[in-house]
Amino acid sequence: MEYLERLLMKRALTATFAFSLVAMLGAACSANDTITPGSAGSSGTATGSSGSGAVSGSGTTSGGTNPGAGTSSGGSQTGVSGSGGSAMGGSAMGGSAMGGSATGGASGSAGTGGASGSAGTGGGTGGGAATGECTGDCTAVLGKADGWVNSDPPIGVVGSDGTQGVGAKDGVATTMCVASEGRPDHGIAFKEAHWQLKGPGIVKDQNYAVTFHFTGVLECKVYIHGNCTRAANNGRAAKYNLWCPGGMDPTTAEMANHWNTVMVSVTPTSSTTTPNIGPQNLGPLPAAGNWWMLNECPLNTIETHQTWLIDNDQTITVPGESWINFVEFDTNCKEIINCGSSTDSGTTCGEHFSISPPGDAIPAAPGSVTTQPAAAGGGAFGQWLFFDVKSVKKM
Repeated sequence: MEYLERLLMKRALTATFAFSLVAMLGAACSANDTITPGSAGSSGTATGSSGSGAVSGSGTTSGGTNPGAGTSSGGSQTGVSGSGGSAMGGSAMGGSAMGGSATGGASGSAGTGGASGSAGTGGGTGGGAATGECTGDCTAVLGKADGWVNSDPPIGVVGSDGTQGVGAKDGVATTMCVASEGRPDHGIAFKEAHWQLKGPGIVKDQNYAVTFHFTGVLECKVYIHGNCTRAANNGRAAKYNLWCPGGMDPTTAEMANHWNTVMVSVTPTSSTTTPNIGPQNLGPLPAAGNWWMLNECPLNTIETHQTWLIDNDQTITVPGESWINFVEFDTNCKEIINCGSSTDSGTTCGEHFSISPPGDAIPAAPGSVTTQPAAAGGGAFGQWLFFDVKSVKKM
């Protein structure tokens, strides 16, 4: 009955499509891995200036000889310039993760020598090595997934239905949304994005706990066969976690209802394949326990003309060098517009939900969602979701 009620309440669009491009925003910047300075080592003098340190061999730089106690990968090398290390006034900071390290550090590739060090203490102990872990800024290992936005501003509105505009793949505009409910496979993906967990220190097939914070405004739907606990209904103005592990769209026999499916999955290679909806040959089908729906309706609610505030942390397991996929379907190209706590967006749209992403998100959320309400277009406000990767940790 829930599905039938949803079907009846979806309104047919009569508005003329006004073409406008919608691009998802993402940001990528530097890694957040910490390099720990080394402590002072045993005796050694530095008389050469600005030489290029040799990672293997006898430890001679192009400006002079640096006898001392530190070692690097391939041979002895001490003094002020461990590969990638700096020596200002003879005080060594230890090896960095990107170069040859001093005693106690991890070996790496060749780096540049010390800069104009005068006589002083030799190589330090304990250089930091890249571990693949991060907190705050995780763009070095997950790219644009950290700080990514999926935004669906309507290009027109009829009642509480917003007309969907241009789709996108990995932030690049594709084509206008195409109604696809009548297809044998029930739909074509409207938007998708894919990010590989790969970068400095990431070990292939090592499991990592990836923690996201999701912020946004979404309509809900009732999935089937999922292993999810539906959130308690705390009222229209409350903030919700609508996470649903293993949820699927209903089959035709159970009732045709494939609107506004929103999924995150983990697969060995990039994939758009979504269980029970759309073509099943767009990459590997996510294995059991490796896909999650993001907009399961709260307890004792059905799919009506309402949107919900999303604000929650969620941790998933991702093997090193695997892919995280985001897929959105909207098979009738209509979205419920953001009309705040209204019980029916079509008749009482006197307000709009406003919710800002976390202020400590790194990278910071873009202006498209920090300006509230977000997803403005077509004379109304649509749905959106902001991804902040809070951390990546080895398991």
